[in-house]
Order: sequence, then C-alpha cells, then structure tokens
Amino acid sequence: MNDKVLQLSQQRDDLIHQIIMERAELAQQGAALHRATRILDQFRNGIRHVKNHPEILLLPAAAMYVLRPRRLWAWGLSGLSLWRMARNWQRRIFS
Repeated sequence: MNDKVLQLSQQRDDLIHQIIMERAELAQQGAALHRATRILDQFRNGIRHVKNHPEILLLPAAAMYVLRPRRLWAWGLSGLSLWRMARNWQRRIFS
C-alpha cells in the first residue's frame, strides 16, 4: 500500500509541476496578446465615444473656420464637387 501511495504522490507532484510549467507558458503567450487586445479595446472605446458624442467631429471644422476660413470654403467646394461627381457616376452606372 505504501508503494501505491508513494507512486500516486509522485504522479501528483509531476502533474502539479506540469501545470505550473503550462501556466507559465500560457502567461508568456498571453502577454504578447495582451498589448494587442488593449490597443483594440482603446480603439473600440474611441469609436463608441464618437458614436455617443458625434459633435466631436465638428471640432476640426470649427477650428478651420476660425483659423483659415478661406481654406474651409475651398475644401467645402471641393467636397461638394466630389459629391456631385460621385452622384453623377452613380446615376450613369446604375441606370
């Protein structure tokens, strides 16, 4: 009976050692993924913040209006022409 108990005790110690080694390996592999997931979480939180506060997107336009109004008008006209051109192409393609 003592031999069986010693054998089981040795198996238990071997398994515990194997578990410790596997946990260390997983922790090492997980550390590399942790940085990537943290960056993705920050990106997702940023998108969620912009969805909840869309007025943030008006800040660059307002700054440009204050700092360089002529450039804002030029960009606005360029954007309008691009929009018209895209609509024209869309009509030609899908009609």
